[in-house]
Amino acid sequence: MSAFDLKIVALIAMLIDHTAFVFGWRIEFVAEYFSVMRMIGRLTFPIFVYFIGVGFRNTSNVHKYLMRLGIFALISEIPFDLALRNVRTYPHDPITWLEFGTQNVFFTLFLGLFAAYLYKKTLTDWRYAIVLPLPFAAAMFVNADFGIIGMAMVFACAVLPDRKLYQLGVLLVGGLLFHRGLEGSFQIMMNIGFIASLGLIALYNGKQGPKMKWLFYAFYPLHLLVLFGLMILYEAFV
Repeated sequence: MSAFDLKIVALIAMLIDHTAFVFGWRIEFVAEYFSVMRMIGRLTFPIFVYFIGVGFRNTSNVHKYLMRLGIFALISEIPFDLALRNVRTYPHDPITWLEFGTQNVFFTLFLGLFAAYLYKKTLTDWRYAIVLPLPFAAAMFVNADFGIIGMAMVFACAVLPDRKLYQLGVLLVGGLLFHRGLEGSFQIMMNIGFIASLGLIALYNGKQGPKMKWLFYAFYPLHLLVLFGLMILYEAFV
């Protein structure tokens, strides 16, 4: 599978996951398959974390890479809050446009990549080690999606040698740690989905495929806005 193929799988899985999150409380059919849809959604994060590592090792300009992630972190925050923070409160309470309890996953990717960048700089200038802990502290402070564990997974996948086995090991351990607080069969299903993503990554053939970089950036905020709009329409007409 090419990078393009895997990223398309990740986008579809993310859409299914967020559809379950938004409509699992409203539509009986979605509620019935809620756990299965959330399990499918576990395919997404490991795939994008893995390719952040690939991108970091291959990019010719890490500053532009960081800038793109940072810009989309800011762009995506309102769509993230609209779609995922009004799920149980709308239409009973006013719409929440922006809140700072949890930040979207682009913050996680940005902070993990920024930490990897600082680590790489420490190899030639030890003074960068002084500020290296800052991205980790920031991940905890802003409560970025997937938390400090997710951010550490990004960091590790970026700085480890370019051997797929290393990255898969990091993703496996990170996924098991992240889901450790869940209960019973739901935890098992989430781990199954996460492990399945590692099987897909193992099929990566090293080829890029069609170049549609901006699709993978723009899809995240756009699909959240669409889900929010559909939620509003559902409440208005059903």
